[in-house]
Amino acid sequence: MKSESITIPIGQLTLEGVLTLVEGPGPAVVVCQPHPLYRGDMDSHVVKAVCLTLHEKGIASLRFNFRGVGQSEGQFDDGIGEADDLRAVITVLERMSEIDGTRIGVAGYSFGAAVALVVAASDGHRVKGLAAISPPLGSLTAGRLSRYNGSSLLVSGERDQFAPQDRLQDMVDQLSDECKCCIIEGEDHFWGLRVEEMARTVAEFFAAHLL
Repeated sequence: MKSESITIPIGQLTLEGVLTLVEGPGPAVVVCQPHPLYRGDMDSHVVKAVCLTLHEKGIASLRFNFRGVGQSEGQFDDGIGEADDLRAVITVLERMSEIDGTRIGVAGYSFGAAVALVVAASDGHRVKGLAAISPPLGSLTAGRLSRYNGSSLLVSGERDQFAPQDRLQDMVDQLSDECKCCIIEGEDHFWGLRVEEMARTVAEFFAAHLL
């Protein structure tokens, strides 16, 4: 798997990212990091596992650090500026000759899932598939997700402390048939046991909707 470091401009700031291409032009998925204030970054084992399995399916990926993380400029903005970061990353992908800009998906883990949900709702015409991994239910509402009309997947661990499966399923039941839920047995919010299974589930979802 060949990856390269890239710089992403957003206003007066620049963000750092890692782009993994496949033979193309073809689809791509942006993968968003967990919470910056809890040591989350684009090198999260969850983020990297998703990018690896996407590559195995023939889908390009771009993982990046939100503002104020690693070499990305700026400072934490409680999800507001981070949503703008994600929009800027999507724009960069759309303009790449190696990417089919009409087939871009978005995935996020924990805090990154909440940011992905916000951007998919506001920029749904640019997001052709959405995967929210362990979405924190404090940031997830049926009204927010229902504004996104594309195909979506919510993935959580059976023992997730921040996205209990009964509450997550109740949320999915309120949404359209375009939203599916997958619960991985034995796992919690931090994916220490079955991260590869989760990543395959996410990659298979995007393969079904982007390829």
